[in-house]
Amino acid sequence: MDPTRDFYSFIKLTDLPGNVTLNLRIASLQGNVERSRPLDLLEHPEKRQWGINVEEFPPFYLVVRLYSNNKPLTPPQRTPFKAFKKAWVWNQTVDLGFPLRDLPLDAQLGVTIWDAGRATSEGSSRDGACQDRIVGGTTLRLFGSKGTLKKAQQRCHVHLGVQADGSVNSSTDSKASTDDGSEMTRLEKLIKRHERLDIPHLKWLDKQTYRVIEGIHTKETETLTNRLWLYLDLPRFEWPVVWCEEEVATARSDHRGFGGPEISTHLASAVNSTTGPQAQPSTSTSGVSAQGSLVRPQAAAPLLDRSLFTLPDPESQRENPIEAKHRRLVRAQRSRRQAGGAGGGVAGGLANLTIARNLKPDKKARDEIEAILASPPTKELSDKESDLLWTYRFYLTKTPRGLTKFLKAVSWNDQVESRMAVDQVLPLWAGEAGTLGAVGIGDVLELLGPSCRMMHKAVRRWAVDRLAERDDEELGLYLLQLVQALKLDEREGEGDEAASTTTTTAAQSKKKDAVGARATSSSGASLGPLTDLLVSRSLASPTSLLFTFWWYLSVECSDDRWGSLYKRIRRRLERSLDANTLGIIRRQEKMVAKLGETARALRASKDARPKKIDKLRETLKDQGAVGLGAVGDEAGEMALLPLPLDPSVLARRVIPEKCSVFKSNLYPLLVHYQTEPNGEDSMEGPGDYALIFKSGDDLRQDQLVLQLFQLMDRLLLNENLDLKMTPYRVLATSAREGMVQFVPSRTLANIVGEYGSLAAYLKLDAAGNEATDVMDTFVRSCAGYCVVTYLLGVGDRHLDNLLLTPTGRFFHVDFGYILNRDPKPFPPPVKVSKEMVDCMGGTTSTHYARFRQLCFTAFSILRKNSGLILNLIGLMVDANVGDIKVEPDRAVAKVLEKFRLDLTESEAREYFDELLQQSSYLTVVFDRLHDAAQFFRS
Repeated sequence: MDPTRDFYSFIKLTDLPGNVTLNLRIASLQGNVERSRPLDLLEHPEKRQWGINVEEFPPFYLVVRLYSNNKPLTPPQRTPFKAFKKAWVWNQTVDLGFPLRDLPLDAQLGVTIWDAGRATSEGSSRDGACQDRIVGGTTLRLFGSKGTLKKAQQRCHVHLGVQADGSVNSSTDSKASTDDGSEMTRLEKLIKRHERLDIPHLKWLDKQTYRVIEGIHTKETETLTNRLWLYLDLPRFEWPVVWCEEEVATARSDHRGFGGPEISTHLASAVNSTTGPQAQPSTSTSGVSAQGSLVRPQAAAPLLDRSLFTLPDPESQRENPIEAKHRRLVRAQRSRRQAGGAGGGVAGGLANLTIARNLKPDKKARDEIEAILASPPTKELSDKESDLLWTYRFYLTKTPRGLTKFLKAVSWNDQVESRMAVDQVLPLWAGEAGTLGAVGIGDVLELLGPSCRMMHKAVRRWAVDRLAERDDEELGLYLLQLVQALKLDEREGEGDEAASTTTTTAAQSKKKDAVGARATSSSGASLGPLTDLLVSRSLASPTSLLFTFWWYLSVECSDDRWGSLYKRIRRRLERSLDANTLGIIRRQEKMVAKLGETARALRASKDARPKKIDKLRETLKDQGAVGLGAVGDEAGEMALLPLPLDPSVLARRVIPEKCSVFKSNLYPLLVHYQTEPNGEDSMEGPGDYALIFKSGDDLRQDQLVLQLFQLMDRLLLNENLDLKMTPYRVLATSAREGMVQFVPSRTLANIVGEYGSLAAYLKLDAAGNEATDVMDTFVRSCAGYCVVTYLLGVGDRHLDNLLLTPTGRFFHVDFGYILNRDPKPFPPPVKVSKEMVDCMGGTTSTHYARFRQLCFTAFSILRKNSGLILNLIGLMVDANVGDIKVEPDRAVAKVLEKFRLDLTESEAREYFDELLQQSSYLTVVFDRLHDAAQFFRS
């Protein structure tokens, strides 16, 4: 380093102007390529046309491309054709057009050298026998191991005979073979150090040294055969450019050196002086020149004014240890006084505790508390907010929604404070389920999630107690998430025992019947409070919970990380089952296995679809093969079997003549069952129940989406808003198989193609219903699905996955893209197709006005229940759901953005109205392209 520099300066990558793009100069190619031997030319005559066998320096050309994360970032750039006489010298500048400030840390350049070849006779042609041949490739990482952008000249080793590999673990690394022990390799490193002023400059000695280095370079070039080095000149900067992520925009200070428009102006001029066409990187580059000679570095340019750059303080975002310790001491001392500790005795502690119980906030504190309680569950409390909630903790017990915020404000590392929170404050929230003072189910589920994992174990037990007060139907709504929450359950032998336990409520005592006792007594050690609850409740309610719980566990047993845990839970459940119930589960498994085997066989078969249908019907004639065999009862009837998809439906037998195979790549099976009712709550009466069995498709994401649709529909119905939604059932029976309830309907594309419009279809196929009722159902269902698909960010919407029943029920299928993911560019936030609006009578009709009003009402109701929906998604972040696994830490945040909780009710209404007005013309274009693709595919 220059001894005159008393500070270290650098440039952040994000501070570079946006108009500065990545450009490099391709200098030269050094080394020798071995020519083919005469014997090879006789055995392979096509090699005679290779340029290396025709000329000493054949016309090579280069293809340059930028890569990151195994994907290309720019289109390939090719150097123009050029004839060479004495050396491969290009001196060609290539601009990749990618902004330097946007370069990812793993960015790398892939350069492939091609031999253009030469025709050996007049009859040869470039597209005939003479083909371009790969000479070699190299991949140069643009950032060093310390995150600094590489600059000046780079010597890249060329891997012969292979194309440049742009993957993360590239097989054509430019440094892969440079450390070969040659003298020139060592001298190249010293030259770079000399250029950076790490080695002092002595003019008389530098001149002698470079002459010697030139001789060594010439000698090595002549002696080494079949080795190539490519010399590239990258942009030069006076100071190191360090990679960093884009910072959040903050208010800039007017102090000199910390903001202001003059910074970007001076920086842009400084960068342009090094990257512009008028100042090529080679003018100040040391090392090997384009002609193969060594170039001495020029004098360094004068330093920029140090006040032009800001130096980030790495400690600015960290917690101040002095303030943190002071806060802990104050809260601990206050807690000990209220608990009767030192300084006041028991009487003083009781007096302080009485004061704390009666302490009420003033208007300012009350407004701050209300703002904290209105915040979403993902909000992290600041130190000030935590102190405020702890001070008025007894006041918060009057508000059910204050529980989770209070528990997040507790310092669980302090034993005195945690014991006070668990023993004195937490029991005050134990209101009866369904009463005005009861804690909401959303808050209960939040306490079972990963955000509350570090709390006292008594908090989880308290949440399980509140969950036990819910009925089986409500537990079934959240069962999918509760199965995921079993991963966080504290099992025996894990952690310390609780310091104190909460009193079991009378409602929970009623739930602990003989079945629950049998479940725990026959299974040994407890697997956790939530596990015990789900097992005991499943045994008590086989139709409502047991079979669904069994299949949820079976799917999770294949998980690499958590599979062993779920197998233990399933064994615990299996040992508690009676012989009859276990036999039903075995028959369900037999049915699923047979359908899966049949689906895989038909998919692998080359037969036409009619032949596949015949094979399916022939297979399903054997009722015993699908678990529907005869039983030895007095009536001699076929054994009734609860279907895994819907245990309330009792299947008597398969109806083979109605079964079919869909025309699709995976050839899903359509299976019809003759059913019998199972109680008053059965969705289907006696008759026909149809389901679709899919093999080769992961239905866990569809299962989650439909479960959330069902929950949202129930939340709307609780507010007396019936939007005629169709949350059909989906059950994943394994990671690649599952069942889907079949709803008789037609796609919008099919209806438009046959009837011309949706209105004509509803008029002709109204199925005896009044036209006004059918249109009302259509308008309501359109509004419901517009809101729920918007909230979950459902993508890939086209007329083939929008369905309509003859009674006017509109619904969506195929949820392969959620959370704002979409294979098409510029998708509209709310899917309202032109066909739907035309069916309502246009944007000026009364039906469309009714549609908008229903959308506003539904959006407002679901915003009030956003905490429950967000907590359910938060419990699924560790699940094997496709689009959640892409960004598990952003899944909840993406849905939170959709709710726009920062807006008032009137502002939210205007916001959603704007979304409805954003009709994308590209959507219509993509729908037509999709229809064309489906036509040619068929």
